[in-house]
Amino acid sequence: MPATRLARLADFAFRRRRLVLASWIAALLAAFALVAVAGGDWSADYNTPGSQSKAAADAVPKTLTGAETPRQPHGSRLRRSSIATSTEGTRSTTRRC
Repeated sequence: MPATRLARLADFAFRRRRLVLASWIAALLAAFALVAVAGGDWSADYNTPGSQSKAAADAVPKTLTGAETPRQPHGSRLRRSSIATSTEGTRSTTRRC
């Protein structure tokens, strides 16, 4: 029965498993080196008009500077202590699998 190409490849990979492993590691290191040399700087633009990311990007500075502080239903401002007590109940109900 003639061996197929895939069977011959599997046989070679099994017989020379250290060489195959070393080749994969060398290829991975070469890929990392190539990305470090030829790769550009990563950048992302989240300012597409009308997108949710644009709305979030606009809302973050307002939230951090306190320009818009969330209010409770009766109109008083939230305090850190009330936020902490409202999140404590959610932690206890979380189940781990």
